[in-house]
Amino acid sequence: MILGKKIILGNEEYTLPPLPLVHMHLIGKLQNGGDPSSDPAYAEGLVEVIHKSLLRNYPDLERATVSDNLDMLNYRELMESFMAVNGFTTAKVQQSGEAVAAS
Repeated sequence: MILGKKIILGNEEYTLPPLPLVHMHLIGKLQNGGDPSSDPAYAEGLVEVIHKSLLRNYPDLERATVSDNLDMLNYRELMESFMAVNGFTTAKVQQSGEAVAAS
């Protein structure tokens, strides 16, 4: 098990590890901020990076599990957990969803 942050999806607890380096380019979709209720690319980007990260610890996890359990009540918390585990500061995550790299 790769170390990371504990998250809840649906009724299950998962350990969210950092995104593999080969997929780091996907973070760009989140750094520009967005509103998942009106920006499908932002919502899909969040699902994609969380899924790619979780696959490191849960290789059989289906993308639909992430997609079906990411909602308006938990997306900000999951996005902040994702950014924190990847070295971005959660304190500097803007309301728009924009993340600032840790120094």
